[in-house]
Amino acid sequence: MTDMEVLAPVLRSFTEPPALESITVGEPRAGEVRVRMVAAGVCHNCLAVEQGLYPDMPLPMILGDEGADVVDAVGPGCALLPGDHVTLSWAPSCKKCLMCAKHRPALREDASPFYMNDGTSRYSGGDEPVMHFGSSTYSPYVVVAENMAVRITSRVPLDQINESSEALAGKELRGVILFSEDGA
Repeated sequence: MTDMEVLAPVLRSFTEPPALESITVGEPRAGEVRVRMVAAGVCHNCLAVEQGLYPDMPLPMILGDEGADVVDAVGPGCALLPGDHVTLSWAPSCKKCLMCAKHRPALREDASPFYMNDGTSRYSGGDEPVMHFGSSTYSPYVVVAENMAVRITSRVPLDQINESSEALAGKELRGVILFSEDGA
């Protein structure tokens, strides 16, 4: 495995839309997986960040907090395998804290949606780290903690999983981004 260069929409200002930039996606480390995006949902949270409704968020950042994907590479100690179909959760459960025991992992106090579990980012633009926004599904390749990737059957059409899961969850879906086989 090696780092990879991809084009991804990077949000650098709350007054301008994200612009496509060449970024480096780092290798997955222990307990992490890299996935190739097939479809990403555009939800109200990402639009709110882009519009500057949360001006305290660190920039630059890659938005996107849900998607349907195929595992591309795995770090040491992972049960998922390359080729597994997954959907991503932006708020995985640690299965230990009070909020996770109450099935409310989005309220975990020890999790940051901007960094990996070790406090670093797997994205960079030049020498500058680029922050995660949950799973950063607007990038054609993403690295996430393995517990953010939920294995699904390969019989489910990945370009439809996001729309269906959002409707079932009652979330407001604003659109779906579909990626080509080459990640563009």
